[in-house]
Amino acid sequence: SAGAMTGRVCVVTGATAGIGKETALALARIGATVVIVARDAAKSARTVDAIEKAVPGATVDVVLADFASLDAVRDAATEIGKRYRAIHVLVNNAGVANKARLESADGFELTFAVNHLARFLFTRGLLPLLRAGTPSRIVTVASVAERHAPIDFDDLQSEKKYKGFLVYGKSKLANILFT
Repeated sequence: SAGAMTGRVCVVTGATAGIGKETALALARIGATVVIVARDAAKSARTVDAIEKAVPGATVDVVLADFASLDAVRDAATEIGKRYRAIHVLVNNAGVANKARLESADGFELTFAVNHLARFLFTRGLLPLLRAGTPSRIVTVASVAERHAPIDFDDLQSEKKYKGFLVYGKSKLANILFT
């Protein structure tokens, strides 16, 4: 209901499109302060404008971070800590799916790096703020793709074998196990 989240800070990653954008909008509609974490400044600005148009008086903040870089993930968590004393909801939504094997800035297979390693590091970085916001919640967006992709610890970086859907599924299974 309207106002149910007034005074609550909700962080949503990957909030410029799809599930993330709809989640940010829904949280704004019920009064939350929404912190959008995204890599694209222009898309972020358009998302803020759309939310503010749909929800007059909404409080929407942006932290820019490319989850393909673990340094950027650390910096984003630090920046949120400078701006807020507590977080009440973290929605881990940012993700990628690649047809070909690519590597992150840190040399990890990109899908696994963005979809799992970055989420893990970001969540860990925000745990003190989440504890300060108790009762708080962490929501990690996953997929049924995990059902078809066991984690092969002998090829965690998908160097021996790369199939986009399976690598994506493996990252989603890692999300579920982490959560």
